[in-house]
Amino acid sequence: MGMLASFLFGYWMGTRAGKEGLRKLRDAAVTVMQSDEFRTTAAGVAGMARGVMLQGMETVFGAEETTRPRAA
Repeated sequence: MGMLASFLFGYWMGTRAGKEGLRKLRDAAVTVMQSDEFRTTAAGVAGMARGVMLQGMETVFGAEETTRPRAA
């Protein structure tokens, strides 16, 4: 959540600073996205989303359908 707030604040400040500010904002965003903290957070979010989707599939299709691979 703090990352998002920081990004939004940076975006707002960047729009006030013109093209140079937007370039700096872009560079900062790239730096954040390449950071270990961001990658760890993104992996955690992806894992949670996968879990939620699997629970939904189990609810809709039943546990048996979601645990075995489908034939091609």
